[in-house]
Amino acid sequence: MQERFQVSVRRSCRLAQLRPSVWYAKSQARDQSALRLRIREIAMSRPRFGYLRVHVMLRREGWTINKKRVWRLYRLDGLQLRMKTKRRKVCVRRTRLDDVRGDQLAVIAGCQ
Repeated sequence: MQERFQVSVRRSCRLAQLRPSVWYAKSQARDQSALRLRIREIAMSRPRFGYLRVHVMLRREGWTINKKRVWRLYRLDGLQLRMKTKRRKVCVRRTRLDDVRGDQLAVIAGCQ
């Protein structure tokens, strides 16, 4: 807005209803790239680890980090725990009891 309309910072902040301190404020955030890279490495090497286990691994390596930050970075990188799919038990085909003789009934009862 300043370059286009040739106005000062103070005037453009007044038009946008902001305080000039907001314009000049610098971010206090630390660089998290090394931590994000390490979280991704742990998650890729151990696909069954969720963010809590990744947090434990980072603590063992010496990182002083909160688990809420690990969760935020874990989700920000698009990581999530891969869930195991349940397998169904396969049993032999069940037959009607009317068609079965008495000596075969004990064998079928053992399958169920």
